[in-house]
Amino acid sequence: MPWALIPALILLTIIAGLNFQRGDQWEIVIAWGVCAVICLGLPLRARQRFVAAWNSRNDHHHPVSWTFSDEGLFTETVNAKALHSWTAYTRVTITRDHVVLAQQGGQSFNFVPRRFFETEGDWLAVRQLLASKLPVRETGGR
Repeated sequence: MPWALIPALILLTIIAGLNFQRGDQWEIVIAWGVCAVICLGLPLRARQRFVAAWNSRNDHHHPVSWTFSDEGLFTETVNAKALHSWTAYTRVTITRDHVVLAQQGGQSFNFVPRRFFETEGDWLAVRQLLASKLPVRETGGR
């Protein structure tokens, strides 16, 4: 939608610019203002739709457990259990707050918060396991 506004806005600016001698510069100001409101409002609306879609999924409101093993990552929710082989992942990013496992194609990720690990030893053991199975990228940020 905003891409369709850009050519229309340019055309309106050119037409209004040709009529400056008549004092029609308010047309440009109003057109740019309307486009700015629409373009700034679209990301907010997209966020609202995402939050509504996320909250409508019942399985997003239940706890998830992750079990790291030599075979892969076992995830368990109220509705499903799955073992994801390490070959299903392309890389792992480790930050100070979480582990992010990127699946093939980069369209899906598993986020495991650091608070999931009960001890510092568990955290270090999982980091070593991941380093032995996948390319690891460590960052200092969140």
